Amino acid sequence: MNKLYCCCILLLISYFSCSAQSDFVKELVKGNPQTLVVYGTSIESIAPNGRLWVQKLGDDLNAHYNNLLTLYNSGHSGQHSIWGLENLNDSVIARSPDAFLIEFATNDAVYDKFGITPADCRTNTLLIIDRVLERFPDCEIFLHSPCGYPIGDNLINRPDMWVYNNVYRDICLERGYVWINTANFFKSVAEDPLMGETVLKAYQGDGVHATEKGALEILYPGVLKAMLTGESLIMDKSPGRYGILLNMTPDYISQSASTDMSSHSYPYNWAAASGQLWTSSNVFAQYFTTASSSAYLGKCIRFGKTDASVGSAVTPLLDLSATNNESVSLTISITAGSNKSGTLNIFLDNSNTPLLSINAKTANNGNPFQTGYYTFQTPIINGSTSSRLRFEQSKTESGGNLYVNSIKVERKDLNISGVNNTDNQNINCIFVNAGILRFNQRVATKIFGTDGRQYAVFDEFEEQIDITHLPTGFYVLFALSQNKQTSFRKIVKR
Repeated sequence: MNKLYCCCILLLISYFSCSAQSDFVKELVKGNPQTLVVYGTSIESIAPNGRLWVQKLGDDLNAHYNNLLTLYNSGHSGQHSIWGLENLNDSVIARSPDAFLIEFATNDAVYDKFGITPADCRTNTLLIIDRVLERFPDCEIFLHSPCGYPIGDNLINRPDMWVYNNVYRDICLERGYVWINTANFFKSVAEDPLMGETVLKAYQGDGVHATEKGALEILYPGVLKAMLTGESLIMDKSPGRYGILLNMTPDYISQSASTDMSSHSYPYNWAAASGQLWTSSNVFAQYFTTASSSAYLGKCIRFGKTDASVGSAVTPLLDLSATNNESVSLTISITAGSNKSGTLNIFLDNSNTPLLSINAKTANNGNPFQTGYYTFQTPIINGSTSSRLRFEQSKTESGGNLYVNSIKVERKDLNISGVNNTDNQNINCIFVNAGILRFNQRVATKIFGTDGRQYAVFDEFEEQIDITHLPTGFYVLFALSQNKQTSFRKIVKR
């Protein structure tokens, strides 16, 4: 069993025990029988590998949930969304689905043969969904995009595959359905100069149909993970450990009136803001265009209604774990309105102690916010592979709103210039308070940011250093003792 497959299995074990679940999995947990209908092309129905991964999907769900799932693989090789509409009653509706996976865009993309335009693909897919929901309004919808890099004749037949894949993406963003984008894995493998089509063919021999390896290592775990969590998924050839984990900006806003982001009315919602679906209450997208005292706000996300109500938002699941050689940080750009009464507290998971508390009256170095945005950063410690951030605003007077124009969560590698982090146990240090670092011997020190930039140098051999001038965040400390012992270690300035 190769390393990638082992990683997939470990991920799935964690997701079986994860608190976030799709609706039909929640019912399985409660002991209620559920029916899942998989409706698509040869990707699901062709023997042996199409049927292989769908069967394993059902087997694993039944193994974990006491055989309460009935699974129907109702697709047909070589078919498309027109066929899907024509056969919907017998293939899907007659089976009373509680959950429904659709995959026809792969063949809708063969335009020269079937004549199905992207607009037709969208129309047909929505008709399929709406007809099912008319009969079963609580049915949970999943859209699957498994074809990311057709090659050979399949590329000739599907020159606009990603246009059709993005039809599914847009439907899911608009309606809040789960988009399972395993296609991105195959695309990222094929476009990697060190992998290319040779490696792609190990997963999809023709760039469309999965091999056994692709079926069991990519399609099966990808679809299962999305169904267990109830959250959209984009698979990559190697999960990006470092870089931006979450990036929320309101650049998409074009209207001056505020829009409730909790309603998931695309494009004025969390999916448009960050590419992911949050849950929220009394949080609004707004574009200030009037020449008033608030005109500088521009495009923003407003926490809180006009009255003194609370505004809150919770991110989707994020991997916020960090080893000793890594940092995970939150950066938020925020300002306040004319009534400076609001406080925004940011919590990790179920903690009652905020990671960061921003008060409109005192957050700017003890002074009230003035015109313009201010940036705050805080390290995230004790995060897990399945964590959430919770934003909660409170205020005491009407109009005491807080306005955000960016939220970023980022993981960085703390190795500097290829030097491994080493924690020499002979050189110990402790924080005396938030700004004084004391050592067990006299040392000369340098302090670097997580980007490798040097922030401070203490050339003299001393037993303690004052770093109160450094902003809150993660740093790497280099210490040199008088007998030439060295130590690299991560420190968190609070």
